[in-house]
Amino acid sequence: MISSCEMLISGRDFNLLLSRLNKRGVNVKKAVILSNNKLIIKINCQDMQKVFEVCGNMWYNTKVKYHGLKRLVDIAREKFLFIAAVALFVAAVFILGNFIISFDLSEVPSEYKNRVSSALAAGGAKRFNAFNNVDYDGIEKKLLSFDGVDYAEVGKSGYSIKVFIKKKDGLSSTLPKRDRIVSVTGGVITAMTVYRGRALKKVGDQVAAGEILVDGVTDVGDGVTENSYCQALVVVRASYTEETEVIDTSTDSISHALLKTALFVGCEHVDSAYEIIPFGEKFLVRATVFYNVVYGD
Repeated sequence: MISSCEMLISGRDFNLLLSRLNKRGVNVKKAVILSNNKLIIKINCQDMQKVFEVCGNMWYNTKVKYHGLKRLVDIAREKFLFIAAVALFVAAVFILGNFIISFDLSEVPSEYKNRVSSALAAGGAKRFNAFNNVDYDGIEKKLLSFDGVDYAEVGKSGYSIKVFIKKKDGLSSTLPKRDRIVSVTGGVITAMTVYRGRALKKVGDQVAAGEILVDGVTDVGDGVTENSYCQALVVVRASYTEETEVIDTSTDSISHALLKTALFVGCEHVDSAYEIIPFGEKFLVRATVFYNVVYGD
């Protein structure tokens, strides 16, 4: 690629100038007269010296700008420092993004922070170590072994290692430890809180007597489970229905039938319903009471 340039020339009698340039073999690609004493010419850069010689003392010349390869070289030279700085910044971001710069323990209760720092270091999470050399699962298992820790999570967050720890609810420490929790009656689960173990049912499920609601299986990571114990509170809404013969459908008769049914259940009921069925000259009140059975306490 032949580079070209534009030159601003000041003086007079530009026809004479162009004629002399032509005689010297200068290829004037473009000539633009700006005023009576200013002219811009476009030439090959290799002819610049000839232009200087022709102008002598009659015309004053000034380089304006380059085109082609030389222009690209000049731009690259002008922008070198900026380009180099950007390249260094991108390289620094890429390199530093693979290494631990800091630790975020803002979600760790104060009483655990010293032990968490030790667990991080033991698992390879040290400042300026590579993120991919950290044993995240091993660190989480260690944190879960701390007394009172219900949930722990360790992961990368920007240039930091972020740790989250959730303490167990105070209630869980008072709950008995069981191998499993089994429903003794049929009904619908209306509430469930599992502090330790594995929930086999969920709120809204219909369960039958004898079904296991929660067991002691715990996930310890990497697809490995261990059978330990469970701690949970589960509420099952059960029902009991009984038919009572009454002589009429008065409020007293219906209340008597509902009370009789509730007394048979032997616990406080939370709701009730009834249906009146003709029975010869009398009536049957089919009364149903709903009550809660709490498991795990």
